[in-house]
Amino acid sequence: MFTLSQYFNNLLINISPPKDRINNAETIPAEIRSFLEENDDLKTIDPYSRLIGSYARKTYVGDIKDVDILVFVDNEYEGGSPDFVLRHLKDILENYESQLSIEVSPQRRSIHMFFKSYDFHLDIVPALLPNGIENEVLIPDKSKEKWLKSHPIGYGKKLSELNSKNGQKVIPSIRLLKHWRDFHMIYKRPKSYWLECMIFHKLNKGKVQTEGKSLAEVFGELTDLIYEEYKEYLSDYEKVPWIKDPMLGNNVATNWERSHFEAFMNRMDETRKWAQKALEAEEKEEAVKYWQKIFGIDFFPTSVEDYAKSTSSMLKAGAFVNSSGHIATNKSRDEISTDIKLHRFYGK
Repeated sequence: MFTLSQYFNNLLINISPPKDRINNAETIPAEIRSFLEENDDLKTIDPYSRLIGSYARKTYVGDIKDVDILVFVDNEYEGGSPDFVLRHLKDILENYESQLSIEVSPQRRSIHMFFKSYDFHLDIVPALLPNGIENEVLIPDKSKEKWLKSHPIGYGKKLSELNSKNGQKVIPSIRLLKHWRDFHMIYKRPKSYWLECMIFHKLNKGKVQTEGKSLAEVFGELTDLIYEEYKEYLSDYEKVPWIKDPMLGNNVATNWERSHFEAFMNRMDETRKWAQKALEAEEKEEAVKYWQKIFGIDFFPTSVEDYAKSTSSMLKAGAFVNSSGHIATNKSRDEISTDIKLHRFYGK
């Protein structure tokens, strides 16, 4: 079996955002969070705000174009309507002084900020903390005209713990599945959070054992288990799978359309068969060929030796790998980062 660990490490580098996109994701949200914390017109409470979503959980792939922020507002806002709170937050954000071209618009549960110059988006969600930061929060829903329970911070913590228990293979597996989705499904794509939940449940329930296994083996098992779990729905033309929220237990995929589900299953069936052939291949070149079908020839290297030469300049400048499988030229402030030592031996 060819597990191709270095090839998968290089794949994770290739699907990571470029430095300028990471810089946008670090600086722009930080400025808005500081602005809201210091604004006297918005009554906030400690800890004021938190990053949530795929950027906060380090499960992003490709360009980072959007970041989500929770802003913790005073509990007195619970007495007001969700629409009032959202309009109030929108008015405050419209007063944010910047030389950048910014559009501010209300959404169902958040306020959206679009920074045109950088093609960068922020979704800012006001939230109540009835029982402290470690428990469920309440977020406004303008359409339903009520405050709804949510637990993004708890989920992020639980995902991080699961990743640690499984040899740092959970978050990289999620990133691989998201990239696979983006590569194979231009249309009818399932939402990123649905994919996260699929993998989370498989590993949290112990259906995939990661100890002593390569990322290639883990990903292959995950594709097979996901297909096997949902294939029964293919025979019932009126149903789509229930995908359970890891924290609240509700179905996060209530709006998954049947045709979109079928497209996902067709691609997943094809992929799990390719993964099995890759893992059973007797020649390394054959294994690489099948992984390239899954992840794309532009992302999965044909030769790690050639790849090592192409990235040598970055390594000479100094690079770090963090616990979510990202490579960066700067040490992460949020995760454990390991210095990549320059060397000239890339394996036999």
